[in-house]
Amino acid sequence: EDRKHSPSKDEEADWDNRAVDYRTWYEQYSGEAVEELDKSKTPKEGRQPYKWPLRINPVGIACRLHQQALVGEIKDPADPVAPAYCEPKDKNSKDDIAVAAEATEAIRQVEQENGIAALDTECMLLTQVWGGIVQRVVFDGQADFLESGIRIEYLKPEECWFRWQGNNYRFPPTDAWLKRTISKEDAARYGVKIDQDGEYFEHWSAEERHVMIDGKPANHPDTGEPMYGKNPYGLVPFLYTPHTRGGEAWGESFIPGAVGMIEELNNRMADTGDSSFLNVHEYPVGWNIQEGHPVERRLPDGRPWLNLGRILGKSPEPHLDFMKRPPVSEAAIKFTEDVLELLRLQLMTSEASYGVLQGTQRSGQTVYSLGWLMHSHVNLERIYWTQSLIARSEMILKLLKLYGKHEIGEQHLGLRKRVQWSPQVPMDRQALVNEMTARISDGTIAPDTGM
Repeated sequence: EDRKHSPSKDEEADWDNRAVDYRTWYEQYSGEAVEELDKSKTPKEGRQPYKWPLRINPVGIACRLHQQALVGEIKDPADPVAPAYCEPKDKNSKDDIAVAAEATEAIRQVEQENGIAALDTECMLLTQVWGGIVQRVVFDGQADFLESGIRIEYLKPEECWFRWQGNNYRFPPTDAWLKRTISKEDAARYGVKIDQDGEYFEHWSAEERHVMIDGKPANHPDTGEPMYGKNPYGLVPFLYTPHTRGGEAWGESFIPGAVGMIEELNNRMADTGDSSFLNVHEYPVGWNIQEGHPVERRLPDGRPWLNLGRILGKSPEPHLDFMKRPPVSEAAIKFTEDVLELLRLQLMTSEASYGVLQGTQRSGQTVYSLGWLMHSHVNLERIYWTQSLIARSEMILKLLKLYGKHEIGEQHLGLRKRVQWSPQVPMDRQALVNEMTARISDGTIAPDTGM
């Protein structure tokens, strides 16, 4: 019975492998990957030093740059990042216009109750890390803070696995699985008794929903209704939004291609730092010192010096000097700069994305062009997000109709929807004023609209 509702063995193996990848990528984003300790060195103050003292983590910065460009220059932080609007079937029909407005308002109400601006903003960051994010829309009529009863949440992709029909990836999956660890206390809320942490498991298809804990059917924690049997929604309430796609169901993260460059950058920067330190703190050496032989000694100020012994002969004059070390070569510096430039390309960023501009007087269009690599990539991300936001809006309306909320009926379903995104860069106000002035003057726009 358990195997009936589980993915195939090949799918489970792929699921486990992807879960390992997701955790590895998140370590790169969080910086944990560059906090490796150098076990070859003697511990200081009870712990070993870091392998890379600077712990440079360009991935975290790049992910947030992409997130910020994806969100854009929003007008009101309380509004959805990219609101979806329903269009009337007949734009000349007052009744159709009213129906579309009702559907849009119902979607806005559900989004407001779920704090969708903050939720989507976080998801837009995590798509950069994991190559995609999972959201689902469910009915939770017991939650006091959800007047509509619709709950929108995001899930880690490592917890989920999907099966699609062919390559119809832009549609909801035909089957969805959710697997995570659950404590014995939480399991008791589902009416399942376990002695220790267990496995929480869900399987959804359009016809069936099965929720199990350690293989035992679960009941709804609030209503006590069985959660093992018929799917009450008639749809799979999961949405997967990829970062970008390249022929596979799962989205692509740019982190795997950056790992080697990040390690190389940290290694070379560490070498440069060590070279600077050694040249500033030159090592004193001495020879022809009485009772001397190659041994490290200490000067009165505590600095070490190396006694190299004596030259054979009649009382040669003693000497104390500094051991000269060659500075970092220009080729080594150039190599580090090249690695950094390659890393920026892999992360789809440029100097302009970080606010570094060559020169002083730059027009807005020039600045945009310098950051075109990132902005054009973010436009691709918006394409995939648009598809998911449209699908999520329709899913919200279907559940509202199913549970009789906001007077949503059959006439509100299946409407064409558009998603409105904010500009990625601030608008050039002077250029806008000049354009409106010219268009009002030649009659190509109404004065009220221009204002």
